[in-house]
Amino acid sequence: MQPTAGFSFETTRKVICEDGAALKLGDYAAELGARRVFLVTDKGLVQAGLIDPAVAAMKAAGVEVEVFTDVLPDPPETAVEAAVDACRDVGADAVVGLDRKSTRLNSSHTDISRMPSSA
Repeated sequence: MQPTAGFSFETTRKVICEDGAALKLGDYAAELGARRVFLVTDKGLVQAGLIDPAVAAMKAAGVEVEVFTDVLPDPPETAVEAAVDACRDVGADAVVGLDRKSTRLNSSHTDISRMPSSA
């Protein structure tokens, strides 16, 4: 067995957990200097219309949004690589994650990260 190559791990830059956080995504994206967001969520939330307010908030702030719904719980490496490729293909400079916890009626949990310029 060969030794593992060295690596660096950094988690999301900002996790927002407060009432109405999804409605403030335009402001958060602007703070990061984001112009094109890659929004990762699941098909059920899209079909239920639960991401619409978050998308509208970002668009109102002049941020383009690309919605990605090909997500799996505990995704295999190939699924993660496909998401990374899709993010790069659309030229996103920030990533937002919205999950079922993010859309509860009384609170929002939103992850937003600016993509490194070398990505």
